[in-house]
Amino acid sequence: MVVDTAGVDRALGAIGTTFRLTRLYPPTHPAVAEALRQIGEALSALAALGTVEWKVGATGLHWHGQHLLPRNSQIAELAGLLYGRGIRAVTLNPGMTSEHVLSLFAVATGTIPPDDATLGRITLALGRRTSQRLERLRTTTPAPQRTASPPSRPAVSPASTLDSPMKSATKRVRGCS
Repeated sequence: MVVDTAGVDRALGAIGTTFRLTRLYPPTHPAVAEALRQIGEALSALAALGTVEWKVGATGLHWHGQHLLPRNSQIAELAGLLYGRGIRAVTLNPGMTSEHVLSLFAVATGTIPPDDATLGRITLALGRRTSQRLERLRTTTPAPQRTASPPSRPAVSPASTLDSPMKSATKRVRGCS
């Protein structure tokens, strides 16, 4: 089933441009402010679709089996950073704002954790291994200490292991001369 992605493509284009600009300029720069305004306008097309879930791959975003904006390097970079942080899906709910998108950029760059409250109407799904790893990091109880000692090896003197190869090598050299 082919889905019309014109509104989604327009929103993603604005998100990609803003992502690149926020990495180059401070948030007060006029270009960043204009890009955020464009995101705000484009989000109405996403809100009309209801809840939208994009799968995050190492090379881009996917929706209903389609690779979204496959030639957009900014979206590919954003998706690659999210993928590298263990994010496997981004769920966009109606009512999200451009500030929530800025928080998504902060997750991609590692500034805030994937479950931060500033994401607002954006939900991030972690890969199974990553979520297990995060749960292990969050536990406050210390790991149990091992009480059993490692199995002991038979004692071997270093002199006996070095003597035998040296003696055979010495015999070979003496026998040749």
